[in-house]
Amino acid sequence: MRGQKPKLDNVVPMKADQTAPVPEAPDWMSAEGRDAWDRLAPVLAAKRRLDPAYEDPFAVYCEAVADVIRFTGDIAAFGSWYEVETRNGRQQKKRAVWGQR
Repeated sequence: MRGQKPKLDNVVPMKADQTAPVPEAPDWMSAEGRDAWDRLAPVLAAKRRLDPAYEDPFAVYCEAVADVIRFTGDIAAFGSWYEVETRNGRQQKKRAVWGQR
């Protein structure tokens, strides 16, 4: 190649080579919500979708994901309904966690 060799400090990095900083999870989040944040935030930060304006709604989403996981575990452990004896006989009632999920 003719001419002066290129200097590396002039080279503009490609978008794929740039790494975006991953923000820390808010202090008010639960442990399960932080797990969801740690799992999903790097993907969004790499795509430049986790701006500071969207951090709180994303934290609420992570808490919702944590709630669904927790409620699904409760349903798996205790079932989605229970039986009670009433004056009309035995009846099946849904657990509260079924509605919360």
